[in-house]
Amino acid sequence: MKYSEFTDQIMISLYRHDEQGGGDIVQFRKLAERYGLQFRPGWLLNAQKDLQDQGLVRGPNNSNSDDNAAGRLTGPGLRFVEELIDTPKGEETYLAYQHMDDLDREPSGSDSQNIVAVEAQETVSASDYLEASIIPAADRLVRLDHNQPQYAEISKSIIEVIEAVRTTNDLGIEPDERDRVLRSLEAASSLWEAVQLKAIQFKVGILMAVEDAAKALKATAKATAAALLVDAIKSFAKTHIGLDLDNL
Repeated sequence: MKYSEFTDQIMISLYRHDEQGGGDIVQFRKLAERYGLQFRPGWLLNAQKDLQDQGLVRGPNNSNSDDNAAGRLTGPGLRFVEELIDTPKGEETYLAYQHMDDLDREPSGSDSQNIVAVEAQETVSASDYLEASIIPAADRLVRLDHNQPQYAEISKSIIEVIEAVRTTNDLGIEPDERDRVLRSLEAASSLWEAVQLKAIQFKVGILMAVEDAAKALKATAKATAAALLVDAIKSFAKTHIGLDLDNL
């Protein structure tokens, strides 16, 4: 992976972190470990400095090593990521990020005071402003009815897709990308076992992980099964939860 590709992946990972309930300054090393990003010594610190210089990330001013490189998206950073992934949000979202930048400039505490580490299967509490102003629909809690026959069928299908990605030799993707897809699928499987989770976790953590796998399997014999699983998850969400994932 080139350094420029790595910084793009850091930006996308920050975006995913925020979508799953983050919002605080987060350590880049933990972020890279969570999303399976490959990097060389010095890249984490350089990424923080370069992205800060561009105004895309806000982080501590005293970072001097990969271990304490950290940051979070700014409003311009959010726009940059959404140009990469082509999913623009409303203007109120950007204003909320700008509002957080303004709060960071208040003279209370140091820049590094609120740095958080990200652990796999764990989400970090968002600020009250994000909770109230950015994702009220996406942030609501939903319950998964494990007694529905369709639930068990989807559970089985997720495991089958994981095995397909793990064992198929002709995926046509790099080993690092296969590893990333597998990590996302395994996280999706764990989220699917939850009784209750946030709507955005359902979409980003489960549906998007399976959609990524379907893309990876599109040229294989498992393509149809992966595509049907995507449809089944959307149907389950709409029928049993009242959640329209296409419009979340």
